[in-house]
Amino acid sequence: MDFHFPLRDAIRSRASSCLYLDTLPKALAALTSPTPPSAIWITNEALAELPSLLSALRSYTERGGTIVLGGSLQSCITISLLDPLFESLGVGWKMGGYHRTTHALVSSHPRLAALPGAASLPQSYSMKAVLLKGVPDHEALYQQAEGSRHESLSMQLGGVEKVDKETPIAVGQVGKGWVAWIGDANADKGTEKVVLAIMGLGKD
Repeated sequence: MDFHFPLRDAIRSRASSCLYLDTLPKALAALTSPTPPSAIWITNEALAELPSLLSALRSYTERGGTIVLGGSLQSCITISLLDPLFESLGVGWKMGGYHRTTHALVSSHPRLAALPGAASLPQSYSMKAVLLKGVPDHEALYQQAEGSRHESLSMQLGGVEKVDKETPIAVGQVGKGWVAWIGDANADKGTEKVVLAIMGLGKD
């Protein structure tokens, strides 16, 4: 079951200038258009294995576009594809753990003030996510909240309580544009607002 369909529909309903990208033909058409979208939501892990497309996405971002990676992509992609994908797009992030814990909004993030709908973003919420490591502090939009503990039952049963410093939602600047990672696996409450804000579609 894809929990992210409501988010896809929300993106489609709010603006024609943003694109939900899940197929190669759609990607190539968007990136070669004389009027490319202002933001792209990428959910297909197969796109990570196409060097020419990755080069086009990198160029798109450097010119000012926004790329958001997430949805079903994070549930399918492997570390052997994800880490090189990040490198190709111009960020130094690495795949980390996968579990549920409570994360807090990083109010000092340099992109936050310019996001439409920033005022309505949750200050903290629980999500089960594919986390990233190696994310600089200024690129972490959400980070484990102070005092956070593992909320996944498997971790609790294994005696693991303390969480590592890893990031479920990262936004990094590449050239004039931005690359974002949304690690939420279950489209938990709050994530839709975050994605729409990053894509310039948020509402206060």
